[in-house]
Amino acid sequence: MREIRIARKKYCANKKNTGLLEIAMAVGISDRQFLRYEQEGEVPLNDVMINIAETLEDQGLLRIYCNGYCKIGQIIRYPILTNIIKSPVNCLCKVQEELMEANAEIPELLRLIINKRSLEDFSESETKFFWKHYEQILDVGQAIEELKDAFSEWVSVAQQMNRHRNKMVKRGYIKGDMKKEPVLATQAL
Repeated sequence: MREIRIARKKYCANKKNTGLLEIAMAVGISDRQFLRYEQEGEVPLNDVMINIAETLEDQGLLRIYCNGYCKIGQIIRYPILTNIIKSPVNCLCKVQEELMEANAEIPELLRLIINKRSLEDFSESETKFFWKHYEQILDVGQAIEELKDAFSEWVSVAQQMNRHRNKMVKRGYIKGDMKKEPVLATQAL
């Protein structure tokens, strides 16, 4: 994965005297295996990719991995926008803009979906109207994803998401087995 090579170069530029062997050992793999991921395009398993991202302090690698190499991620994740300026200021402005647009759409969407159980309850024109307004809500999610990417240089997105997840558990929004901490494959051994 070319992205791993870029992340390693960036990491090494910031951390003096950090060699390939040290990085590979911190990840828990051999330096030869690390080079296969970095130069030969071999794709790491999920838990190895998590360790690489943590070691290189680059959470953006996880989003690239999910979007580019994970079949589930390709289905459920927002695409990575590559033709925008991903500064925190620009991304925060975009979130604000998308939220304002979505707030204007919500009353219309509420009027449409009241007393409806599914899309089958909509007429053809209502279905078109639904998708138009729903897409605006999706734009908010896309803007938030880009903001998380922009802030990933400042804070660990993984730590923040775990903190948020714990808050949702405390509020009772997550019940049952979902309260358990996720177990990485390396922890299960």
